[in-house]
Amino acid sequence: MAPRSVADKRHLRERLDAVTRARVGLARASAAVASTWRRIIDALRRVRGVGALMRLGSSVTPLGWGTTLVGAGAALAGSLASWVEAAVLGFTCLSLVALSLLWSLGRAGHTVALRLANTRVTVGEKALGALTVTNPTSRRLRATKVELCVGAGANSFLCPPLGRGESHEEVFAIATTRRGIVAVGPASTIRGDSLGLVRRVQTWSDATELYIHPRTVAMNASTVGFIRDIEGATTQDLSSADVSFHALREYVPGDDRRAIHWRSTARIGKLMVRQFEETRRSHLLIILDLDTDAWASDDEFEIGVSAAASMARAALVDAKEVSVHTQAGHLKTPTPMHAMDSLSGVERVLGAERISALTQRAGTEASQASTAVVISGSRTHLADLHAALTRLPLDMVITGVRIDTDSDFELRTLGNTPVVVAPTLDDFAIGMWKALG
Repeated sequence: MAPRSVADKRHLRERLDAVTRARVGLARASAAVASTWRRIIDALRRVRGVGALMRLGSSVTPLGWGTTLVGAGAALAGSLASWVEAAVLGFTCLSLVALSLLWSLGRAGHTVALRLANTRVTVGEKALGALTVTNPTSRRLRATKVELCVGAGANSFLCPPLGRGESHEEVFAIATTRRGIVAVGPASTIRGDSLGLVRRVQTWSDATELYIHPRTVAMNASTVGFIRDIEGATTQDLSSADVSFHALREYVPGDDRRAIHWRSTARIGKLMVRQFEETRRSHLLIILDLDTDAWASDDEFEIGVSAAASMARAALVDAKEVSVHTQAGHLKTPTPMHAMDSLSGVERVLGAERISALTQRAGTEASQASTAVVISGSRTHLADLHAALTRLPLDMVITGVRIDTDSDFELRTLGNTPVVVAPTLDDFAIGMWKALG
């Protein structure tokens, strides 16, 4: 399975060490070469004649190409050296490849339909689906091999002979051992010879994306520091239009005339307008560190993603606003389903910007957040985590989380900010309840 990221941004550090710079450059160069090669192949396939030859050549397996080279070499050697045995061997090999190609020509009469019972599952659940092979022709079709791509791998089964109008359904289950976004499909029929010299693939269905959501733990919305006032909590910022009255002041050009307090104006003799304190509704800001250097292992990173998913789900189910910021960009979180889909595709970023820069950028972009939680791994020093927490606005309720699978559960304070050190997802939930509940 090869999950892809849902974001296309990459906020990298300004200064990279030589090894990291080389790895980032190599990854970019490989991606560029692969993209260029795919464009060239697609362009050639659209050329009449060339595309047909390419499809024919792509159906020959490595064993078939090896047999072709051996046959051509033996036939040439036999012809030049009058070596009868070599010539017989060469022409026999070439004949086998030619007959195999002829055997694979034509189109299979089957139709294949792919159906997934659910395109969204949680890690550990099995994704169930079915492949339905149908014979729409008026003749009987022989047995055929059907192959289904799942991520980077493939599974196959043998469909029995089908009479006119008959169908065969094959039910399958995909084990979801890791979070990610996996392409299921396309489904193809395979035609070829019994020797394995030629393998012709005919695709029948499109790929379907399977979202494998991170594991979450139940959390009460009140345990993550949400404001409980139905109208929001007032701040020190003043506004000319809100619901929390603060004072009266003189009218200045540009003020909304609807805010004029006429009784005070009549008494004082000057235009007086109402001034309000801005209110702030519950808004959770989750900052998830994707820097490869911050996490000691894949398991540790998965706990961090699950922690972010648990908080996002608890808040969104309680109809609160949630923002999730990473070095890969701002994830889409309008609903619990969107949030789980977005977090299914996040991956660690090599050479990503440090947690302090990420926190400062997130605090600026989501300045209206009332609560902020910063999640990082065990390789992030507490001093760096504390420096990141100080980059957030002072009027936010701030909590730091450090996932460390090799340490014990701990709730400590850095400055005046609580920091949860959690080895497991359950410990994270307990720590958040103690810190903010």
